[in-house]
Amino acid sequence: MNLDIIILIHDQLDITKMCFNSIKEYTKVKYRIILIDNNSYNTSEKWIRNFCKKHKIQLLYIKNKTNRGVSKGWNQGLKISTAEYIAILNNDIIVTPDWETNLIYTLKYLPEVLLVYPNSIQKEFINEDIYKQLRFSFNIEETEMFAGYCFMLKRKCLKEIGYFDERFTPFLYEDTDYAYRLI
Repeated sequence: MNLDIIILIHDQLDITKMCFNSIKEYTKVKYRIILIDNNSYNTSEKWIRNFCKKHKIQLLYIKNKTNRGVSKGWNQGLKISTAEYIAILNNDIIVTPDWETNLIYTLKYLPEVLLVYPNSIQKEFINEDIYKQLRFSFNIEETEMFAGYCFMLKRKCLKEIGYFDERFTPFLYEDTDYAYRLI
């Protein structure tokens, strides 16, 4: 099982450090970080590269010459990703134990579901027996929207829905638009 974690940054090294530390501590599946640096002015790159090297974390670091915004940055990472499962995290997210295994489990055992985010499922139709079991186990709720701060999708989602609409630049409503397209 493989996972690519896409993270966008534009400065904010202090919160990015907390994010990376939590990923290192709590992510148990094999993963790679695809970091899209939207033209940071500080020393983020040096710290991130040293951190990943020290902890043997596979890193693909992309430094943009301008701040391309959220949807363009996400798409940049999605087009590079080769993993079966792809997580997108804001750099101010602190993950907790089993964060990725719960999301992967939901995507793996609910073939109709293309995208999940913590405590919810993005779906239209689902097997009721599996849904009841997952809802009991993980407190999962069906929703029509998802929040772009932390979510995971299957590679199949990109084939069926496509990439994020880059007209929503620099940010706002790219996740809302994608949710409607999923429905």
